Amino acid sequence: MRQIAITMALFTLALLSWQCEEPVKGTVINGEIQNATNLQAFLDAIEVGKASNVVASADIGETGQFKMEFPEGIEPGPYQLRIGAKKVTLFMDGTEKVVRINGDLNTLQTYDFTLSGSSDSESMLSLMQGVYKREVDAEGVKTYIDTVSDAGLGALVAFQVFGTSGQFLDVQKQALDRLKQESPNSRMIPSYMTMLNAIEQQVAKQKASELVQEGMEAPDITLPAPDGK
Repeated sequence: MRQIAITMALFTLALLSWQCEEPVKGTVINGEIQNATNLQAFLDAIEVGKASNVVASADIGETGQFKMEFPEGIEPGPYQLRIGAKKVTLFMDGTEKVVRINGDLNTLQTYDFTLSGSSDSESMLSLMQGVYKREVDAEGVKTYIDTVSDAGLGALVAFQVFGTSGQFLDVQKQALDRLKQESPNSRMIPSYMTMLNAIEQQVAKQKASELVQEGMEAPDITLPAPDGK
């Protein structure tokens, strides 16, 4: 009888605990960031090559805890978590419920933190950690861009890693083409197109300013003979 009573008591406690927990409405982003006491955390919606737009903010408590709530859910696309001068890029698919980020402000920008609750952000975090540790090279990044399931995430990674380097312009153009084909309504497309056009123009201008370009015919130069004739 005693064992039955104990079992019933444990069941009752578990049931009460379950009833007290409110279901998550929309999306919640929370976490604990060390060395960020009394600062503010901002979540910005970002577009490639354009100023970011603040969509949420939260005070960071004495223990580093913060919490942002999106009752209607979060829109899919690229974001950045910004605390002071430190920021990291995230990518949401819009189905997230509870996203948790734990780390240290001093190492946040090198992607030295843990994240759960967003499969795309977790995927990007893993890649960026490999890049910063020099475990993933340019070819590895290009493979990721071509094969990742979300074309928007691929385009974001292309910009995040290769930036405005003309050396990888073709890679970024391919990422943009895939994004336009698979997600034609993505808010990333207009600004990404503008940025890549600017890079292409800069590369063309740089080539035009070079006196000798690869593939050009050598000039017909006649040198004087040793006797000066």
